[in-house]
Amino acid sequence: MKTHWSWSLIVLLGAGLVLFGCSGDGNGQEQPIEDLMPAGGEVSGWDEDTSMGAPGVESAHTQAEGEELINGALDPFTDTGKWVAMAIEYYVNGDMTAELQMHEMEDAASCEGIYTYLEGHPEGTPWEQEGPGVGEASRWADQGPYWLIHVRKGKYFFSINFAPGDDASKTPATGFATAVAAGLP
Repeated sequence: MKTHWSWSLIVLLGAGLVLFGCSGDGNGQEQPIEDLMPAGGEVSGWDEDTSMGAPGVESAHTQAEGEELINGALDPFTDTGKWVAMAIEYYVNGDMTAELQMHEMEDAASCEGIYTYLEGHPEGTPWEQEGPGVGEASRWADQGPYWLIHVRKGKYFFSINFAPGDDASKTPATGFATAVAAGLP
């Protein structure tokens, strides 16, 4: 049951989004996808893992760049004709690692379509649950040595591979995914 205070907060937050725009720089300009990726240290405990590549976010704004960035595997996104851009970043938190891959679609409907389509991919993915309750929709998969989380929010779809895929990493993985989703317009 929601309290009056909770609804008041939701109304105020909604009004703030309308007044100041859902995304962008305050001037109605949308942010590049690179700017939506958490910087190293921005999410408590998680730093950029520079052992996985050059410092900074890697991004793609054309299909050719995207295919090169992820060794192909861009078809589910580009086949719709509504893919805009993507970014990848790697993070480390003690013994845990995370690979964050974010895709921007043209609109929320095309993002929902990708989220639904990828429910069965990679083939045979044993989706455990619809949780962790992040974004507008999210789901977990136990991939043995790592967790795979899919999240959609607005026109953004992101997946995160967390290693190790054990019970101890579920709470940090959920916290990280929650922080990423909270940073999206």
